[in-house]
Amino acid sequence: MTTAAAALVIDSRPAPAREVVTLTGYLGSDREIRWTPERTEIRKRRNRIALMDEEVEVTIPGRPYAVLSLATQQRIEGQWKTTWHRLVCWNVYRTMEHIAVRLGRKGDHVQVQGHRETVELETGKTLTQIVIDDFRILRHKIHEEQP
Repeated sequence: MTTAAAALVIDSRPAPAREVVTLTGYLGSDREIRWTPERTEIRKRRNRIALMDEEVEVTIPGRPYAVLSLATQQRIEGQWKTTWHRLVCWNVYRTMEHIAVRLGRKGDHVQVQGHRETVELETGKTLTQIVIDDFRILRHKIHEEQP
């Protein structure tokens, strides 16, 4: 009787590094705070008193994130070309960079550093966005006070 031993192959290659993207431009719109949808999961849990497994429904709350648009310009063959970028900022209420996002307003000159992320939408289209790691306001646009 022969026993076949299963070989465990471990991939020792390093994980691919995320491409760091740095953009400088003007905010195209005031930030929009959104929440990921709340979701419900069924989890199994061991009941030590009844000595059996039981299923428990757990509600996982949504996470806040901010969505911004950024306009960058480049000169190509003597003409200016404007490119719009979608920016996403997670953990809006936690760190200083994200507080800066909350203070940034339309028309502010900013510098953003982050990484590209491609998301497939339910409609089958793909969306490329920049997930913000660092956010700096270079110059505030003078906003008129509203009564």
